[in-house]
Amino acid sequence: MKVPYALQDFKNLREQGYLYVDKTKYIEIMENMSGYILFLRPRRFGKTLFASVLEYYYDIFYKEDFDNLFGELYIGKNKTESANSYHVLKISFTGIHTEKSRIEKSFANCVRTYLMEFVNFHKLDIKVNEDSDESSTILREFFKDYKNASDKKIYLIIDEYDLFANDVLTEDREFFNQMTGKDGFLRKFYEVFKAYAGNTVDKIFITGVTPITLDSLTSGFNIVSNLGNHELLNEMIGFTEEDVRFILKKYNMSEDYINILREHYNGYLFHEDAKNRVYNSCLLMYFVWEYVISGKLPKNLVDANVISDYTRLTKLFDLYEDTADKKEIIEDIVAGNKLNGTIKDRIGPLVKSDSDPASEDRLGFTRDDFLSLLFYLGLLTVSEPVGTYVRLAAPNYCISSVYSRYYLSYLYNQMKLENIMSNEVDRAMRNVILKHDFTRYKEVVEKLLKGISNADYIEFDEKYVKLMMYSVARYSDMYLVKTEYEIDGMRADLVWLPNQVINADYYYIFEVKYLKKKEYTEKRLEQERQDAIEQLTVYANTQELKNIPNLRKYVVVAVKDELKVFEEISL
Repeated sequence: MKVPYALQDFKNLREQGYLYVDKTKYIEIMENMSGYILFLRPRRFGKTLFASVLEYYYDIFYKEDFDNLFGELYIGKNKTESANSYHVLKISFTGIHTEKSRIEKSFANCVRTYLMEFVNFHKLDIKVNEDSDESSTILREFFKDYKNASDKKIYLIIDEYDLFANDVLTEDREFFNQMTGKDGFLRKFYEVFKAYAGNTVDKIFITGVTPITLDSLTSGFNIVSNLGNHELLNEMIGFTEEDVRFILKKYNMSEDYINILREHYNGYLFHEDAKNRVYNSCLLMYFVWEYVISGKLPKNLVDANVISDYTRLTKLFDLYEDTADKKEIIEDIVAGNKLNGTIKDRIGPLVKSDSDPASEDRLGFTRDDFLSLLFYLGLLTVSEPVGTYVRLAAPNYCISSVYSRYYLSYLYNQMKLENIMSNEVDRAMRNVILKHDFTRYKEVVEKLLKGISNADYIEFDEKYVKLMMYSVARYSDMYLVKTEYEIDGMRADLVWLPNQVINADYYYIFEVKYLKKKEYTEKRLEQERQDAIEQLTVYANTQELKNIPNLRKYVVVAVKDELKVFEEISL
């Protein structure tokens, strides 16, 4: 059976012998919830494939294909009255040119192209406007003509509605406000859909990552319900652990791999009361695909394309202008701490910082807005409910890699050295892996410590030393790097463990101590060193660490921004 990695067309998937994990029961669930749905999920999570499922289910053109495509699936045995009863208009806003001078025309051309394909596909006697560069004009004229040309209602699917808008938002917030404001071309476009909803357009399904764009449109398009966070739709895309075990069995893969997959791809919960956490489906399929084509596990457990997508979205972090709080939030996440907050259905709307503070549209970008943004991007997920709040954490090891790299980039940027970061950090880790030499690693960590402003040393402690050591170590995929790692009820400061895929020559455990400069004496330094050795001795005698081959133990004692002790201990 073929692996459906990066496959987005449901018909091809079904007809060409690819595996499909049945998610069609959610068609029935959604029909009982709302006619106009906004469904948000992180990038590369399977939204486009599910939109394709809806297209083939609802479009009358595929009525004769129903049994072949859906007969064996849940919805094939529980067919709803709406099946194959619409003309499906599907639009995807990928590939829009985001340059300010080109975007409106590019957007209009995109809309025009999809309308022409729709007309040709359904053999309708409609001429799509080929002259206008205004998407709202093109769309309005199309709907007027459609009402006369067909007795069918339209099921509208908009996929990746915010992809280009997020890019604009990171580069030019003022233009984003113009684009989505009262006279903006994007608001006018959605106002047309609002005008024809319930009449020509009977149902709407929109996918995206964040609600920022639609929230910024406010009254221009306020008819959709943001249901991506609804408890009933928690597992609509993504795989449950039951699904994953089914997939492993289908491809004759060892059930033991579940431990690797759980560590790297699991953990997403989109409603605090939902029962099952879900795995990122794209990353899981990447893992399976690599195994099937090569007969062995992938050396890199994270698809580089996925990390690139997530890293690009970190540009949206700049929307939160409380720099000190943002830095503290990122540091807490990198350190593995959980955060309390509220997930908001609305983020924003966004306005210029110098706009009228009395404006009724001015909501500002608050801490909860930022935490909600991280949640929608897939960089945080629900850990557990806490009263009227939720506790949030990074969902898995894959996503924590995004944070550690962002944090490194931020620190180097503060030092105006971002252009050398990759080479410097990569070289430091290569020396550790290939030569077992920590000299450059120590130098990089000390550089990062020195780069932090003096103000940050007011409450500076060993946490920051561990953050720097951790973030640099995470730059390599050779190890499974953990902070505050629990061993027999104790917590080790920093460990570099086997990553379960590639064997390293050595693995490492670090015990970290910190002294403020005013506390430093040679006697105190030696005392901290001995305390660290005693703790390492206790850890080394646990059964868990005895089972790790070639484990090397290091004591680190920092005095302000200098690692006074960086010493391997023989126990």
